Amino acid sequence: MSHEGRITRQTRTGVRTEVIEKIDLESRGTRVVSTALVPFVRAKDITFEGFDFLPNTQVYPFFDAQAVSSFTRPSAGFSTNDASLVNGDAIITSPSGRVKGTFSIPDPKISGNPQFRTGQVSFRLTSSPTNIVSTDPVTAGETNYSAVGILQTEQETIVAVRNAELRRTSVSQSTEIRSEIDERFGNEDAGMDPLAQTFLVDVSGGMFVTSVDLFFESKDDNLPVTVEVREVQNGFPGPRVIPFGRVVKDPDDVVIDTSAQTATNFKFESPVYLQSGLEYC
Repeated sequence: MSHEGRITRQTRTGVRTEVIEKIDLESRGTRVVSTALVPFVRAKDITFEGFDFLPNTQVYPFFDAQAVSSFTRPSAGFSTNDASLVNGDAIITSPSGRVKGTFSIPDPKISGNPQFRTGQVSFRLTSSPTNIVSTDPVTAGETNYSAVGILQTEQETIVAVRNAELRRTSVSQSTEIRSEIDERFGNEDAGMDPLAQTFLVDVSGGMFVTSVDLFFESKDDNLPVTVEVREVQNGFPGPRVIPFGRVVKDPDDVVIDTSAQTATNFKFESPVYLQSGLEYC
């Protein structure tokens, strides 16, 4: 047996190119997809105020000729109990004949609530509990509430585009290569090294690889098959796997064909960018 060796130090610099996935969102604007008439007045709080009423008199509210006392409340200073004003409290005119309060239009979508047609709707305060003019004495005031019942539905179109961003970084690397010549008698164990095929990218600007077809004569019953795209260093597979460049398949997904007619396709999760002028495996 004879044995000798030497150590060679190599240093290289270059630019590392990585593919970074990004999603670009672009709005194409909005458009009206439907127009509909809203038949009933929507829920809203309305503040009302009146003057020249009969002093110190209780008035009753009517909206579109419907009694709405349970949906109105007086403002502070226009009630016998200002500490806790709630809907349904009596509305009393002041000694000077003024009145002020809030009308909460009920939600027409809730079952049991009164509904009021859109358009010009009358709101009336009167001393008659039944809204009859013949009651004596009578004090009343009236105004119109305008409600527009048009509903437009708009839709915004957003386009999502999946792009690949190239990121280049200046890198340097130093490597020690130990060369050994080993002569011995007997058979040498070949080990369990993976199979690699090197290739050079000679396309201007590089290229994107989406998948690779491989033909199998046999497979393991339990162990999966892993395919990787790696950089080549000094003619050998390097330690760095190209981004998105790894696919693993279970034995059930590997096709066996001794005639090499049917391939097993290994599709990468995203297109793998390979730089022009570099060698890969």
